[in-house]
Amino acid sequence: VQGTWAAAAGLPLLGGVSRGIWQLIPGSPLLRELDRPLPPGARVHTLALDGDPVSPESRCRLPDVPHETFPAGLGPLTHQYLVLSRPLADRLGGLLAAP
Repeated sequence: VQGTWAAAAGLPLLGGVSRGIWQLIPGSPLLRELDRPLPPGARVHTLALDGDPVSPESRCRLPDVPHETFPAGLGPLTHQYLVLSRPLADRLGGLLAAP
């Protein structure tokens, strides 16, 4: 997971209230932590939306972990579609419910 410089565009609007936007800046402490070797037994799976201009699929991957890319709507709201994607939500629910 490499982060995205698109997060910097949101800093003036959301930087004071959203810790998440800071975590998406390339080189953030969270992303550096994710770049370390995974602990033994950790289960990690990455998900992305195809054509996402904010978080491109190629920047959402971790080496050697399962990854899935889901189709999304076209146009400028592709990234916002994430919270409305039923297939992605169903898959995430299944991953979280797995033993």
